[in-house]
Amino acid sequence: MLEKFAVAFSDKNEEEAPREIALKIKSVFPRATNSVLVFFTNHYPSLNILKIIHFTLKPRTLLGMQVPHLIYEDRIIEKGIIGCCINDESVTLKEVHIKSSDPREVESSLRIASRDNAGGKRFMFSFLPHQFDVYNFLRGVELSLGKSFNIFGAGYNIKYAYKSYQIINNNIDEGSVNILIGGAESHPFKIGGFLPLGKSFTVTKVISKKGVIMEIDNQPAVNIYKNYLEEKFDTFRKNKLFAMYPLGIKEESGGYHLINVLNVLEDGSLFCIGDVKEKTQANIMIMHPPSLFESLEKILAPLKKYGEGLVLAINPMIRKKILKDEAEKEIRLIKNILGDKFKLIGICCDYWLSPNEETREIEITSGNLLLNLWK
Repeated sequence: MLEKFAVAFSDKNEEEAPREIALKIKSVFPRATNSVLVFFTNHYPSLNILKIIHFTLKPRTLLGMQVPHLIYEDRIIEKGIIGCCINDESVTLKEVHIKSSDPREVESSLRIASRDNAGGKRFMFSFLPHQFDVYNFLRGVELSLGKSFNIFGAGYNIKYAYKSYQIINNNIDEGSVNILIGGAESHPFKIGGFLPLGKSFTVTKVISKKGVIMEIDNQPAVNIYKNYLEEKFDTFRKNKLFAMYPLGIKEESGGYHLINVLNVLEDGSLFCIGDVKEKTQANIMIMHPPSLFESLEKILAPLKKYGEGLVLAINPMIRKKILKDEAEKEIRLIKNILGDKFKLIGICCDYWLSPNEETREIEITSGNLLLNLWK
């Protein structure tokens, strides 16, 4: 495990934190450093991180992403830097910096970059800033890499800092950071914890690939919340609290694909994170922490069978908000179950991307926690 990956965390000041990260990685890999990924909160200037890590480690590839919160081992952290060094010569990382979610630009950038990464084990990690339209971005991915390409990632629809600069080797820039990874395997594991409320209903009219549900049971989609919330509805609408009660789309496996409602449009349509098809059965969902925590051992059993690895957790901000103080308890339990042979790092986001095992399409959701094992 340590021969492939080294991870480090620091919450010291602007100059000391990146230096501590670099020295910890250097203590594991003293001679040469292949690729370094850095996740950092907005307390740290990206230029400082770039200069110090480049000077100390001289990595072949350095990629950094600014995030609102970090996950390290058994904690959710509001301030700090995580460094992850991938030092396996059989693993290749090809960075693709995309400045716009225009499908033509996405397609062109990825098509050029993927020419040197054809064949073998491949997947892509994408980091999408708030100004990106995720549906346009995925359209460009589909045109360039195919519909079933293994992609996972994190995205934002809220601006968490005045400026959100990413590190791409020797440059600081805004936009999307995408990493084509060859020679490694990616295994996603999703953790829910939501239970259905009341009777199921049918989604009867949508605007496909736009995240808009127009009608449920042939009525304006918002009525499903009006009927459930009753006199609380106006408060929920004013404070945009619908994401606390996501919609769950029933899957053949018996589970639910979560659709989080961001807003109610003037015609009563629901604007959502996630794509929905017409004539699908759904429920309003509610988080139930006791059943979640009781089921974690069983949920994580398939992941534990791998024995060891680097686990990247992508945790939606709305999940953290729903769980409140128990959000950190969830991370602590996951780390305890996995044990020390698994290195757990992660970030908080507004939504994540991952292949859906049943449909083979890219799933977009913002309620469940995604764990992605790299081997």
